[in-house]
Amino acid sequence: MKKTLALTTLGLFLVLIILPAVLVRGLNLAAPRREQVRLGPAIPIDVFIVAENRIQRMDLEEYVKGVVAAEMPASFQMEALKAQAVIARTYAVLRMRVFGGPGCTHYPGADICTDHTRSQAWKSEAEMRQIWGAFNAGRWWRRIEQAVEDTAGLIVVYQGAPIDPVYHSTCGGATEASGNVWQQHLPYLVSVTCDWCRHSPHYRRTVEIPLSEVAARLGAVPAASPSSLFSVVTTSTTGRVMSVSTPAGLLKGTEFRSLLGLPSTRFTWEVVGTNLRFQVSGHGHGVGLCQYGADGLAKSGRGFLEIISFYYPGVTVRPLFDE
Repeated sequence: MKKTLALTTLGLFLVLIILPAVLVRGLNLAAPRREQVRLGPAIPIDVFIVAENRIQRMDLEEYVKGVVAAEMPASFQMEALKAQAVIARTYAVLRMRVFGGPGCTHYPGADICTDHTRSQAWKSEAEMRQIWGAFNAGRWWRRIEQAVEDTAGLIVVYQGAPIDPVYHSTCGGATEASGNVWQQHLPYLVSVTCDWCRHSPHYRRTVEIPLSEVAARLGAVPAASPSSLFSVVTTSTTGRVMSVSTPAGLLKGTEFRSLLGLPSTRFTWEVVGTNLRFQVSGHGHGVGLCQYGADGLAKSGRGFLEIISFYYPGVTVRPLFDE
């Protein structure tokens, strides 16, 4: 009798207490936070938050999470997100005053800023959760956290010093050498053939602009033929336009791209009626890591170390506080 009563009591306990707890835990969308593995002490970084016009001090690893979330789709392959985390951390370390960097020249007192035109984009977890929406926010942020925490403290170096790990959205078939864009030749920022970004929506795009508008943007007299508006003077081996002659003078390819609002300097054009139709390959300056290419490489089974080595030849990935 006592044994039967004990078994009955145990059964009721399992049904009324343990089983509901297991069910609730199984339905909990917020997974337990993993212990962060650090390769060194916590490092503060002073970030100028442009939207709030103030400097905020935060942990470097938390800053990197905000960069990865803002710069790369959270749906990308995990190894691509890890590569982005390592180069985002390296980008910051190179500029941090505590490591001898110049800090942010546009906002004195800050190491770095959130203005994507001058630095890396950055958004807080709260901002990203609003962008993603309640349904996706939890899992997307967990992916960002995993990418950063799994690579905690790792940076990219060349001959022992942190590199300047510039990156862009889509190269369109080949990345560009830094010297062809910024006149500074760096041995790890060379052109590499990349056939991994074909799934990018920016791989090939058509941009059509009225001839009259092209003339206005270039400060030229409207004409029926583009030859009187501009002519390409030099191109790189990847087909990107390096310099353009206009009635107003010689322009860099990057300046021409900016004036016309083109996705990249890798383009051809033709006259279609009263419009100028540009066929553009890629999106961004084309130097360094191609983000969609990194995703493509990850889909093929490449790890984040292989991805980084592919886009920055000759580099090494090591802990920031290397013994």
